[in-house]
Amino acid sequence: MEWYSGSLLGHADAILAKAAKILKKYQEDKQTSILLVAKIGGIYWWYQTVAHPAELTAGYYNTALRDGYDPVASIFSRHGAALHVSCLEMMDGETPESYLCSPEGLLQQLWSVSKKRIIHLIGRNTNERFDRVSLWQIHDNCYHSQAEVVRSFTYFRMNDKIFRAENWSNFVPFVKKMSTSW
Repeated sequence: MEWYSGSLLGHADAILAKAAKILKKYQEDKQTSILLVAKIGGIYWWYQTVAHPAELTAGYYNTALRDGYDPVASIFSRHGAALHVSCLEMMDGETPESYLCSPEGLLQQLWSVSKKRIIHLIGRNTNERFDRVSLWQIHDNCYHSQAEVVRSFTYFRMNDKIFRAENWSNFVPFVKKMSTSW
């Protein structure tokens, strides 16, 4: 696991170093500011187990006894990159109990490591949902009391379903609440 995770971390470090160098030169030439952002997978299946096998398979050497996101955040911090996270609309109680999922536990760990490594968070939803409960969960996760405010949020999978009366009546107040909170 150390080799597999280490190989992926080395690759991320090399890519972010190149991207940061290019952006720095561009910013100097154009006298502008651009935030480098890197997304990690929101792997929350089997998160409530000791081994976290889904994360291990994906290369995140994260277990109940080892913080596998700290080395990732350390690399992001070194290159001035923000951490892009998903699952902001998800709640543990909505996932299949037999899969021992915890999107909320994963987010808590990512908030903690971003605070420790002083990196910005960028967020998005994972699923196409327009219900009030999931939209308010997004807001609560963007303004979590234990973490830095999420710097930006992208509503992912927006489509024509949003214009249905029952969805629009939830989405408009959500957008207003998000825009007044920033």
